[in-house]
Formats: sequence, structure tokens, C-alpha cells
Amino acid sequence: MTIKKVGKFRRISKAEDAHLLLKEAWNAYLKAREELERSLEKGDAMLLRDACEKGWLVIVKATDALLESKDLGRGESYKDRRDKLWELSRKDEAIKALGLHDRFGAREATLHIHGFYDGIVGWELANEELEKVERYLKDVEKLLSA
Repeated sequence: MTIKKVGKFRRISKAEDAHLLLKEAWNAYLKAREELERSLEKGDAMLLRDACEKGWLVIVKATDALLESKDLGRGESYKDRRDKLWELSRKDEAIKALGLHDRFGAREATLHIHGFYDGIVGWELANEELEKVERYLKDVEKLLSA
């Protein structure tokens, strides 16, 4: 990994940036799991919403890691990320086969909109969604290590 000093700061390489984004995604995933369990124990709907939002954050960070590794830069918005995933899926058969574009949109709808904003996702669905989040994160990791 190449790190260049820029004034008082150092510029990190794209590979290191992608690695840091994945690390952030894993940390958010662990927090989402923790909050989901606490929401069940306490019967706290707000913790359930927070778990959904952290699950969505994992998808965003993992997607940014992938985009950064492909020299597309981090997404500037959810739409920008979807558009870039669509373009990648048209050029890269591995990304197309994984259906990352569709999976991104599905997690956005279920976790971010229905889970966090609307509060209409129950514990069982949130648990299933977090399992899908973990698979997405692992798939992105595999793509980055290939």
C-alpha cells in the first residue's frame, strides 16, 4: 500500500481506502447485530430501527469499498452508488452474477426505508436482512481479494 504525505496529512492508496471502508462496514455489522439482540431483549422498537439503519450503513460502506477499488470513487448519493453498480455489472461478469445492484436496492428499501424510516420491519425480517447484509459484505470482500 502506498501512502503519500500531503502537507500535514498523508494520502492513502485506493487499496488501503477500500480496506478501511470494509473494516468500517464490519464494525457497523457487529453493532447492528448487537442492537438487534438488545432490541429483542428489551422489546425496544427504536433499537430495532437503529439495527436496520446500521445494516444499511454496512451496504453503503461495502459498496463504497468496491467502487473505490474499481477507480470509480465513493458514491456521492444512493442513486450514484446504484448507477455505478449497474455500470459495473454491465462490464464485470462476477459483479453481474452476484446481483449486487439488485441486492443494494433491496437492502435500501427494506432496511433503510421500511426498517429505519417507516419502522415496519419486525425482528425476524430484520434478522434475515442482516444475514443478507453479511453475505453482501463477504461477496464484496471476495471481489476485492480476487
